[in-house]
Amino acid sequence: MFLVSPAHARQVELQGNVIEASKRAGVSHIVKVASMETSLDSPVLLSRMHAQTERQLEASGIGQTYEITGPEALSFGDAAGILSEVLGKPVRYVDVPPAAARKSMLEAGIEEWLVNDLLLLMAWFSSGQAAVVTSTIASAAKIRPHTFRDFVRDYASLFGERLDIY
Repeated sequence: MFLVSPAHARQVELQGNVIEASKRAGVSHIVKVASMETSLDSPVLLSRMHAQTERQLEASGIGQTYEITGPEALSFGDAAGILSEVLGKPVRYVDVPPAAARKSMLEAGIEEWLVNDLLLLMAWFSSGQAAVVTSTIASAAKIRPHTFRDFVRDYASLFGERLDIY
C-alpha cells in the first residue's frame, strides 16, 4: 500500500482509517509519504499529524518509518540553477516575503491553519535546517539515488515553455 494524502485537518483520522483497513485486508507493508522532522511536539501541525500517523503505522505491526532524501541537499536557488542549466532557459527562485505569501495563500482560499504551517515550513527550509542527506535509498534499496539534476534531465521534455503559479 502506498499512502499519501493532501494536507487536511482530518489527516490523522483519514490515514488511520487506511492503516486499519489495510491491516484487516491483510496488507503486509505500507509506504507512507510524510515529512522530515515529524514530532508530536512540533510547532508545525502537519509535522505533529505525520508523527501521530507514523505512531499508528508502527503500532499496526505492518509499518516502520524511514527518513528518505535525495543524495544532496539543495537550496531553492540551487534547484533553480540546475533547472536553468539543464533546460537551457532561465529559471530563478523568488523569495516571497512571508506577509505577501500569507496574503496570496489566504486569497486563494487556503485554510489559515495550513497557511500558518506552510509559512513555518518555508522558514525552516530557508534557514537550512532541512539540509539533511540520508543514505536510506543506497543502503536499503541497493541502488544509486537520483540527483535533482538526474530528475530534471530525465523529465526535461515535460517542463513547459512557461508555468505561471499564483
